[in-house]
Amino acid sequence: MPKKSSRGKESGGAGRRLTQKAIAQALGVSPSVVSLVMRDPGTRRASEATKQRIAALLRRNPGSGRHGRVGDTLLVINRPERDVYYYQSAMLFGIQSRAGEVGLKLQIASPDQDLRVYLFGVPLRGLLLTAPDAATEQVRGLAKTTSVLTLNPQEHGTFLGDAVFPDYYAGMSASVAHLLENGHRRIGYIGELPQAADSRARERLRDFREACDAHRVALDEADVHLYAHDAGDAGDRAAVEAVLSAWRMKKRRPTAFVVYNDNLAVKFYQGARALGIKVPEEVSLVGFDNEPLCEHLQPKLTSVSPEFFELGRMAVDLLVAKEGPRRESPGRKMICPVRLVVRGSVARLNA
Repeated sequence: MPKKSSRGKESGGAGRRLTQKAIAQALGVSPSVVSLVMRDPGTRRASEATKQRIAALLRRNPGSGRHGRVGDTLLVINRPERDVYYYQSAMLFGIQSRAGEVGLKLQIASPDQDLRVYLFGVPLRGLLLTAPDAATEQVRGLAKTTSVLTLNPQEHGTFLGDAVFPDYYAGMSASVAHLLENGHRRIGYIGELPQAADSRARERLRDFREACDAHRVALDEADVHLYAHDAGDAGDRAAVEAVLSAWRMKKRRPTAFVVYNDNLAVKFYQGARALGIKVPEEVSLVGFDNEPLCEHLQPKLTSVSPEFFELGRMAVDLLVAKEGPRRESPGRKMICPVRLVVRGSVARLNA
């Protein structure tokens, strides 16, 4: 009786769960080799051809290698070069804090590294992405086998799985309301020119305009100043100084500004100091993001706090509550509350 070809077995039906023994039989290799590759996809004890054949078969059968159980490991996909940013670090600390409380092991990986070990050998409880652009093809493949949630995405951009982000509009609304409560009726805005590849600048400008409309602020478009964020810190500062120079020459001018973020607020302080303009005596200022530097400015900067630490904790809770993988898009959008941290950069105007 002729021997059956293993090639037909190798191309078995998609979605069928295979044991390591069945994979070995389908590919004509030993179960120990399959086990080795699933534990360590980068092993040198198996040929590249064999590793690729095992990987291809597992991709066609995504339930294989997961042993039919949900793991206790939470995988965070984060680009290492972004750890230096305050909001990124705060989100990671929040994730770490909550994961420990609910008994999950936490592993952090770059989207550019080899993630096959998580696909084949490490049963996951879920997958967290700290930015929308962390969703590489490799990450998308991994997301097909487990629940996935993207943190802090652009509100109207694309994201993988479900998403959670700060309530940015509420933060902008609180900023405008705070200025109104302190007697400011003409309020300006300084921010980045919106770019096609990044919708954050567009969304923040939209939130400012909508907040002004909701609070019945008569916004003069001449008080909205946008600059191209291409020339680094020196270019940002030059753009803000130009705004302040023109502001000083006007008879009717804003008594307060909301700025795109706290880093831009620093340039505002520097430009005002260079021009002899006093904050908040002559012009008040509200920042965005509540970075630690707000406490070190003089005067201390009033700023919207997106609560990135709580965002990380909330993301873990949402992911744990999910059941199985979801379609990539559209997913659910959930918001995390924000707060306005009032300091000394807003003066009260006399009636």
